[in-house]
Amino acid sequence: MKLSTISAALAGAMMLVGCGGGGGSSSSGSSTLSGNVADGYLSGAKVCLDKNRNGACDTGEPTTTTGSGGAYSLSGLSESDAGAYPLVVEVPASAVDSDTGTAVGQSFVLKAPAGKSGFVSPISTLVQQKLDSGAATTVDAAVAAVKADLAAAGQTAPADLFANYLSANDTGTHTIARALTASVKTYYEAVKDGLSSNAQIKALQDAALTQAMSDLRTGTRTGLAAVTAAVVAKASSDTASQSAATQDVTINFDVVNGATSVRCGDVVTLANTQLWDHAATNTSAVALATPAAQTSTGKLVDLRFYVSNVALVDQDGNATPVVLTENAGQSNGLALLNFGYNTVSSGATYANVTCSPTTGYVTSITGKVKPGTYTGVTMVVGVPLYGPDMLRQNHSNAADASNALPLQNSAMAWSWQSGRKFTKLEFWPTSPVQKPNSSTTPKWVVHLGSTGCSGDPTLGTTAPTSCTNPNRVKLAFNSFNASSQKVVLDIGQLFKNSDLQYDAGGAAGCMSGTTDPECGPIFKALGLDLSTGLMPTTLAQSVFSVK
Repeated sequence: MKLSTISAALAGAMMLVGCGGGGGSSSSGSSTLSGNVADGYLSGAKVCLDKNRNGACDTGEPTTTTGSGGAYSLSGLSESDAGAYPLVVEVPASAVDSDTGTAVGQSFVLKAPAGKSGFVSPISTLVQQKLDSGAATTVDAAVAAVKADLAAAGQTAPADLFANYLSANDTGTHTIARALTASVKTYYEAVKDGLSSNAQIKALQDAALTQAMSDLRTGTRTGLAAVTAAVVAKASSDTASQSAATQDVTINFDVVNGATSVRCGDVVTLANTQLWDHAATNTSAVALATPAAQTSTGKLVDLRFYVSNVALVDQDGNATPVVLTENAGQSNGLALLNFGYNTVSSGATYANVTCSPTTGYVTSITGKVKPGTYTGVTMVVGVPLYGPDMLRQNHSNAADASNALPLQNSAMAWSWQSGRKFTKLEFWPTSPVQKPNSSTTPKWVVHLGSTGCSGDPTLGTTAPTSCTNPNRVKLAFNSFNASSQKVVLDIGQLFKNSDLQYDAGGAAGCMSGTTDPECGPIFKALGLDLSTGLMPTTLAQSVFSVK
């Protein structure tokens, strides 16, 4: 290595440490950022270099997970990138806080400015918020503004906003950080579920922190309506992505059983695993110690699902939203894919099931994106809490003509508070489904939607409806060619570990209940944790793929 190259590498490392990089180092043209993440030290949080500055960890961005003591290390970075981009930490509900030794319980986001990533905390997040919002254009100016805000809130700001208050045993700053986190968690968790654009997510981050500062002054957390209103006001004005979207795109979908495309009314044979003892004749189903493989034959009688937040991804991992064409099957960022459904509402039998449509299924979505070359796709299977216009989507009246057109479908809705059925997949076996008390039911169904919901949707955005279990399936495919490939739902994979001839309790099949015995295998196939409705990194969905 030439002397000049060595000097440049050393200078880069010194610059990172001098600017609060905290363990930043470089070698042979690559750099490593390392440090700690805290309210108390947080383990199990996702850390990324936010190269597209959208406040989220996206596919293609350098990413790692915090370990013991909230420690993280991002290696293999270019020297220029290491000091150029802010750090984002997505803290899931399952992350563990060293203050308590237990999970934080509610998700939130922390940040640190470029070059100041050695200790990421609620305090460093305040500084980055000033930069994100445009309230400050330099780190020094942002630091000064945060110190002024803290003083106005009656708090004593630390001399160094990026110092590790835990290792320094600075209990005063730690107390401020804990108060900020408590407020941010409350607002972020209540509003975040189903936000449908990066603009909305960034607006939420900004509004939650602004309100958290106000809470410091008052000592209360009563600003949920203010946070929601701020998200509405800021995100509703974000039209840049729509005006730049001029390149046509069509994304095709299919429902298959293995290698065969299937539609409503088709007779299919599904290979699955016998999980229950069919001989049990009392009200307590008995699980088999050694499940035996079996097959189940029957008709598909409903194949519908919603998708939202559709975006194409370029080779650098940057996601560009697809602005959907407005029509009966898709509008306001939401689309309902329809592969047929049963039209016999009462008195139906296996013999007289009829499906509609029989042709002209809705198997694709169309729209426009900003011109570019795209190599991947992301989307969410489910209905957002709010649409791009910040009108309610999931918790809205199916009879309301102001709704997005795909939502004007009562068959895909539960009650208002329960929201929409994100997927409705129903299988009608040739023989009735047995129950442990010797009764039967005709169908084995999967109705996926949010559960544990509360709030009054008739009050608009002043009283947000929230759900403890979102149950939305987030899909990301790094390799996708819209001109030659489809996004495929494989019912064979969905039902692979389910007993479709037996129902051990709860609703017939799986209707998203956390105690329903049939939901465990279904949720696992979808990559969802049944108890939380989230998608932990320890689970990988096996139902959707690109073909």
